[in-house]
Amino acid sequence: MCHGQTCQGPSIDPRRGPVPATAGAPGPSRQRALPPRASSTAWKQTLHEDLRRGGLAPIRPGPVWLTVAISTGPGRVWTSLWKPLIDSLGPLLGEDPKQPFHPYDDRVVNLGLHHQRDPALGHDVVVHLWWGPAPPA
Repeated sequence: MCHGQTCQGPSIDPRRGPVPATAGAPGPSRQRALPPRASSTAWKQTLHEDLRRGGLAPIRPGPVWLTVAISTGPGRVWTSLWKPLIDSLGPLLGEDPKQPFHPYDDRVVNLGLHHQRDPALGHDVVVHLWWGPAPPA
């Protein structure tokens, strides 16, 4: 299952760096401001290392759900961000240490992608993630 949403409104200043997760979110979450160049390995490494250093345990084996909220300025093509972003989720989804940026993303059975435009962000990107084990079918 996949669902998506685009909305407009205020977001988080990317110059603040990592910020606490939103209260009341379903399941664990993480929020991170990222530099604008999503195609670069450094961009993926920033998110990957933030998740790894954050003391987050990988989601237990089995199917998982994942919700991604991306905030960008109006000039960004946000749909080009989801692939490098998910490539960075090895610390959550698990990954072969010999193949960085190739997480076990086939575990994701329910994916939500959401976008919010915030002119104050310019070309910067703010990512908020929520995840958890998928409920039994």
